[in-house]
Amino acid sequence: ADIDKFEPLEAGEGPVPEDLAVLIYTSGSTGAPKGVMIDHQALCSSTRRMAEGLSWRDDEIIGLGAPFFFVAGLQSLLTALWLGATGVLIPLAAMRDPRLLAGILAENRVTATFISPKVLRYFTPADGTLRRVMVGSERLSGIAAGQYELINSYGLSESVGGILCFPVEKAWDNTPVGTPVGDEKVYLLDEAGKEAEEGEICLTGHLALGYINRPEETAAVFVPNPFREKDGFPRMLRTGDLGRRLPDGSIVYLNRKDWMVKINGQRVEPGEIEAELRRVEGISDAAVKDYTDAEGTTFLAAYYVSAAPMAVPALREALGRKLPEYMIPASFTHMTRLPLNPNGKLDRSALPKPDGGQEAAVSLPQPENDTQRKIFDCVAEAIGHRNFGIATDFLEAGISSIGVIRLSMLLDKAFGVPVSIQDLQQNTTIKALESFLAKQTRQDAYPLQADYPLTQTQMGVLIESSLHPDTTVYNIPLLFKLSEKIDIPRLKAAVEQAIAAHPYLNAVIFADEQGTFRVRRNDGLAPQVDVIDTPHLPDPLVTPFNVVGGPLYRARIYRTEDGAWLFLDFHHTVSDGTSTAVFIQDVNEAYAGRPLTTESYTGFELALDEEKLRGTKRYAEAKAWFDSLLADADKDMLPASDVWGQPEEAGTLLLTSEADLSGIRSFLETNHLSANAFFNAVFAFVLSRFTGKKDALYTTVYNGRSDSRAA
Repeated sequence: ADIDKFEPLEAGEGPVPEDLAVLIYTSGSTGAPKGVMIDHQALCSSTRRMAEGLSWRDDEIIGLGAPFFFVAGLQSLLTALWLGATGVLIPLAAMRDPRLLAGILAENRVTATFISPKVLRYFTPADGTLRRVMVGSERLSGIAAGQYELINSYGLSESVGGILCFPVEKAWDNTPVGTPVGDEKVYLLDEAGKEAEEGEICLTGHLALGYINRPEETAAVFVPNPFREKDGFPRMLRTGDLGRRLPDGSIVYLNRKDWMVKINGQRVEPGEIEAELRRVEGISDAAVKDYTDAEGTTFLAAYYVSAAPMAVPALREALGRKLPEYMIPASFTHMTRLPLNPNGKLDRSALPKPDGGQEAAVSLPQPENDTQRKIFDCVAEAIGHRNFGIATDFLEAGISSIGVIRLSMLLDKAFGVPVSIQDLQQNTTIKALESFLAKQTRQDAYPLQADYPLTQTQMGVLIESSLHPDTTVYNIPLLFKLSEKIDIPRLKAAVEQAIAAHPYLNAVIFADEQGTFRVRRNDGLAPQVDVIDTPHLPDPLVTPFNVVGGPLYRARIYRTEDGAWLFLDFHHTVSDGTSTAVFIQDVNEAYAGRPLTTESYTGFELALDEEKLRGTKRYAEAKAWFDSLLADADKDMLPASDVWGQPEEAGTLLLTSEADLSGIRSFLETNHLSANAFFNAVFAFVLSRFTGKKDALYTTVYNGRSDSRAA
């Protein structure tokens, strides 16, 4: 209004193409905002791309529907000027209000404008003047063209606006962003920097100069173009976005690389879950975000917009029909609207931390006695919130698979009885657990016996070790180079204390009069830790154990010319990786002068529990099921030519395949498979072909800890 009070500046020399034209700050959705430097050449090329790459009419009235601090707003303004069209300034408030926006567009007879996806979902034109809507800046899902042409676009501040465009003729779960409209090029690069059907979206063309005062970030994002000889552009923009190429050449935006989530080792794309949530009747919008609980476990939280809160079991069931179990969010939060940043994009940082969903607003029956209160506290600690009642199914209240394991340990500690994962799957409310625990009795330590049985796993290891007495495959050796600050006598005493705290390490395997292998405890045997002075470490350092009759661990401190070393070696019949880690922690504790607690639940009790379990109805039913499953299976899957050890002459056979890493990942995501399931299937296929048998039968290694006390 007061522009006439200012004096115009003297016109200087016109800018050259390389001069800085404008500085656009990114929204900062993935960190602190960065100033993107755009020169005149890139700005001019961006405008030409949009003005000449799309067909326009002579009578266009363009609604400037994006803020000018947003690169799409600048591109819209300059496109209108380039075309000689009328540009209508739309107030910022109207850009976020579908009804107000429709009125302003109709009042000004606007024929084309930009509308953000969040607003477009609720937008209806007030008249028939509007002919074209440009949409972009984030994923477009479940929206088709109405009375107007709808063009989905893709671009960044760094690419100086939209580069890819896609005419939308139908509603997509994830609408493609299309192909370049100008002479710019798009590449999908895998982690090795090679072109792939799925990978990071990388652009070449007339790009921004970089980030102001951020040379390192500029160098990381604007990189030398490896395809310069093909497309002629010296630089490439690494967008940090993941995309997939469709058969017609169009690109589908998947997600930000840094928004990809790993849940129990599985790669999860939140946008896929969001799309399925939007397909649920009554839900107009959705978002999914990952969180990490106090135990370091990653879980998914869902947020949905609907007229009223929806039942969580129904939401889980709806998603379960389309998605694998690990992609089902742990919590669901009802919202009246999703938070947006100034650019109209979803503001993920403003999503409230999940607290159990709409259950928080509902009055739920609370614990009525001390037992229920103890169980409630255990469940609350495992889930991470207290918004549930004594009749709430805690599997639906947001507990993760890791949380179930933790809950079993918490209940074990609180009540002194083992609670298995299966027990929790069958008793999923506080009231059900109260009834279950009332039927259990504390299982005190078994009375001491002269000898004990071996577990089935130990028997397998023992048989293999006996057949191959020279093998060290079942040794678990560790060698530590000791600092000069280590007090050797103090370390020796600490290792001895750790051995004494784990009675099973002194166990000895023997064969009884019937020829059955059993194990005898030697609680009174003093721990054996040798301190050996020698010029060099022995070679070989790791040697076979005398499994039957001999000690099943070695603990030695070597003082050599190269310094001192701690050597520990455990046979797999008395230890494994997890147990070894516990042992090392105990050595640390004892060396620090802290007392150790003797292990109360040992391999002796574990073997007795297993022996008792084999006499139960539950075990008989499980065994019958597996016997039935494997009744017709050929259990001999090894070719006759296989031998133990290496042949005298060995070579290398290298097989190549057209399947690359990005192709495999694409296959896994398309078919909702984990990498573990895929490669197990590949191995089974190869084994079947190798043995010449139709079916493949093999076993895999797992920890087998179904009892929380053995964790």
